[in-house]
Amino acid sequence: AVDMVFAVPTFHKKKAFTGSKVVLAFHRLTLLDEFVEQCSWLKIFDAVVILHLDEEAEAVGARLYEGLKTFVDGKLSMRSYKDMDLEDVLDEISSASFVLTSKLHGAVTAAAYGIPFSLLEYQEKCTEFLVTLGGFEGYFNRGDERAFIKAVPSVYREVSPFKWELQRKSDLVHSSFEEMINASH
Repeated sequence: AVDMVFAVPTFHKKKAFTGSKVVLAFHRLTLLDEFVEQCSWLKIFDAVVILHLDEEAEAVGARLYEGLKTFVDGKLSMRSYKDMDLEDVLDEISSASFVLTSKLHGAVTAAAYGIPFSLLEYQEKCTEFLVTLGGFEGYFNRGDERAFIKAVPSVYREVSPFKWELQRKSDLVHSSFEEMINASH
């Protein structure tokens, strides 16, 4: 399934964004107030987008919006999957400069487009994904929200740009998708 996602840029091109944009896609964040307190560094971005990728994310996103609006007033927006189609979601993530997420889907999509990201590893599969990608040594949070919140600025500064081994492994999938697309024309 990960290889399938890594093929998405083959048929849905990365969306350009003038300036810098951070996408926040959280479905869980119990230390939301602590996260907001540590977010003054978000001011470096031209746009801050809270993206709801599922129903759980709406409550977290609404609270996050209220907490962040004083820090990044005028730069902050909120979007929900309910008002978007898949291409809109791909456009939001692919046009980001950085993605902060607790959703594995958000992290995989960011990785597929080569977008730097930080993932709250709420399940073992999240940590396994980061291990598979490589480059996150020293930044694993294993579901510890305090460790995640503390490391995010460093992940943004030090882990990007990404050169993931997994992308090279998916070259065959890219080729297969291109063959299928070309055959359909």
